[in-house]
Amino acid sequence: TYVEAAIDFPEEEIDFLADGEVLRMLRALRADLDALLAEARRGQRLRDGLHVVIVGRPNAGKSSLLNALAGRERAIVTAIPGTTRDVLEAAVQLGAVELTLVDTAGLRATDDPIETEGIRRARAELTRADLALLLVDASRAPEDLASDLAALDAECPGEVERLVLASKWDLVPPAEHMTRLAALRVADPDHHAVLPVSAASGAGLDALRETLADRAGAIEGGGSFSARARHVAALVRVAAHLAEGERQLVESRAGELLAEELREAQQDLGEITGTYTTDDLLGAIFASFCIGK
Repeated sequence: TYVEAAIDFPEEEIDFLADGEVLRMLRALRADLDALLAEARRGQRLRDGLHVVIVGRPNAGKSSLLNALAGRERAIVTAIPGTTRDVLEAAVQLGAVELTLVDTAGLRATDDPIETEGIRRARAELTRADLALLLVDASRAPEDLASDLAALDAECPGEVERLVLASKWDLVPPAEHMTRLAALRVADPDHHAVLPVSAASGAGLDALRETLADRAGAIEGGGSFSARARHVAALVRVAAHLAEGERQLVESRAGELLAEELREAQQDLGEITGTYTTDDLLGAIFASFCIGK
């Protein structure tokens, strides 16, 4: 309303570019939207459950982990790299929270057309994930762990939460436990928690279950609401338009471009709240300012 009034009625001397009020309101709005989007994502998980994708290199222990968490032999496990070639799902109930665990093909370069298709599907699953479990074979040499994690992390979309699992922990000599964990934490100290796990011995699985329940369990607290995927998608688009609008205002002082981004944001928000028409906007302008008086 403020921006459109300044553009459409310049004689009223509503100078939003000079007084900084619109920038202040815009930043406050973005902060409110970030909080709303976080609650909407929790609400979506409340409706649909947490979508957890297990990803890693071949023979990192992905299928064994899926079977251990699911409590049954859902995936075929062999010592042959590339055994898993398709996406496998298993529903797991952790208290009041339901998880969909997804086992994927190991990520590597390959000329096998079937395995290549499995890897493509694995990458597609990552784009849908609420949480990615990045498995790194802890029995490998410490100097290999950072490169393994970097390769896996490059496959994971930036908006997807990550949890690094140091798998096959039963094969790591106790004297080397701290060295292996330190190698992973140094690789990416800003983004990852690191949990040691072993599907064979069961080590760390209770801690992993607690962590998964906690990641999804934030939805059980008060304040969350039931949201659908389309609500979340609409709010993500609104956030993108507000971010671009702020950039245009700060970098270019482009009020008209800011107005366009706000219009697009309002249109996307209207998918949830209902249509906001031009007449509604004009009504808000005339109610807020003494236009023509």
